[in-house]
Amino acid sequence: MFVGLKSSEDDECYEFKREQLIVHRTHLYYLEYDNSSVSASDVTLVTQLSADRLQMLEQLCDHWPGPISLALYMSDAEAHQFLRYAMQTPVLTARRNVAYHIVYKDGVSVAQVRACNQSQ
Repeated sequence: MFVGLKSSEDDECYEFKREQLIVHRTHLYYLEYDNSSVSASDVTLVTQLSADRLQMLEQLCDHWPGPISLALYMSDAEAHQFLRYAMQTPVLTARRNVAYHIVYKDGVSVAQVRACNQSQ
């Protein structure tokens, strides 16, 4: 049980409440992104995917020519696999108006962050 979490594992929202106590590492703009062609009238598609849904990414890029902001929830190993995949896929390498942001699965608890900050 997480410290400060006043909920039981039987609670339908337990996982969501537990996640709020986790600090996730992020890597913004994981691949090259160029917003110079984005105009004020463009609509940006904002979405998120996990590693098991990456096969949908090519279709998404084929069907949406405008800018995309994509949060990818994955482990360090999955991020490296994604990098190889993105560099070898013509559809993805042709796009520079897709902002890929990695949210790493392996987080640390808020208590760990506070302890680390106090030790400095």
